[in-house]
This record gives sequence, C-alpha cells and structure tokens, in this order.
Amino acid sequence: MLHRFLEHLVPATEEREWLLDLLATKWHDPTVRGCGVLFVAPGVQGAGRGTFFSILDKTFNGYTTTVPESDLMGTASRFNEWMEGNLFVFCNEVGGSR
Repeated sequence: MLHRFLEHLVPATEEREWLLDLLATKWHDPTVRGCGVLFVAPGVQGAGRGTFFSILDKTFNGYTTTVPESDLMGTASRFNEWMEGNLFVFCNEVGGSR
C-alpha cells in the first residue's frame, strides 16, 4: 500500500525511487545527514503530504516534528536547537508567490 500511495504522491518513478532510498538510508542509519525535500502541489491539493508526514512519524517513533514556515525559514530559523533529536522536520504550508 505504501508503494501505491507514493505513486500518487510522487508520480515520477525516478523521484519516487530516490525518496525511498533516502528513507531506507535513514531507517538503517539515522546518523547519516539528510537533505531537504519539497513537495509542490500542482493546482488542487488533497490527501497526500499530511498523510505522508503521519506515516513517517509513526514509522520513526515520533522522531519528527511539524513546525510553521517561520520556524523553518523565518527569523526563528537562526535558533534551531529545537531540531535536535528529530530525523524529520515537516512544514505543512509554505507561502510565496509564483
């Protein structure tokens, strides 16, 4: 079911395989440094990213946190000790113009 869900969330095969490799790396060795992953919702938004965040939170036993955009990229981002101990940091909505 996870693979079918990820096909919906990440339609491009190469990108989906890359994401699965990234998750497998974190699962096997959480100390490996990761990178940022952006999910861009084209047009209408629906079930997907939030569900994916919930799955990762349960999979990694709560070593995740969800923060507002300002904590991740605003003035509060200068003080990021709150990220310590988290394997994943999620930011649901990021504003901006196209």
